Amino acid sequence: MPTANSTLSSTTQDPGQVHHDADLAEDVWNGILATNLTGAFLGSKYAIQVMLKQGSGVIINTASAAGLIGLPGMPAYSASKAGVIQLTKVMALEYADKNIRVNCICPGGIITPLSKITADPASLKPEDFPPYKHTAPTRRFGQPEEVAKTPCTSLPMTHRSSPAP
Repeated sequence: MPTANSTLSSTTQDPGQVHHDADLAEDVWNGILATNLTGAFLGSKYAIQVMLKQGSGVIINTASAAGLIGLPGMPAYSASKAGVIQLTKVMALEYADKNIRVNCICPGGIITPLSKITADPASLKPEDFPPYKHTAPTRRFGQPEEVAKTPCTSLPMTHRSSPAP
């Protein structure tokens, strides 16, 4: 349950499945949207109820660069993350006058436990994965810790449990 100084970050789960639209099973599509988009909606919905009672709050949703540019072979993932971005925009507009800020971060390719299953993390390079090739200006995949630090820079000092990086 969120506290008076809570920050909500919805989790990003990429099932790591590459599908073309015609090959994508409906249950896979529905599962990805349920995890990414419906998960962000429900987490935010219940956090906002608490934040309205306390008079303020900050929600930071996690989308993806895939939601901004789309990734070939990942239609459900890209669509779900685009949905998270639009959901965040709407919530930001709806709750700004209630002292609730709603923002979204959109990381590119990140080394996750799933990516470690499929390849040696040291050898992962964006250029080897066409869907991520254009999302990594640094020419490397990011680390989960880098994404985790990002919301800290968006919070006022009074909302931080530890100093920002």
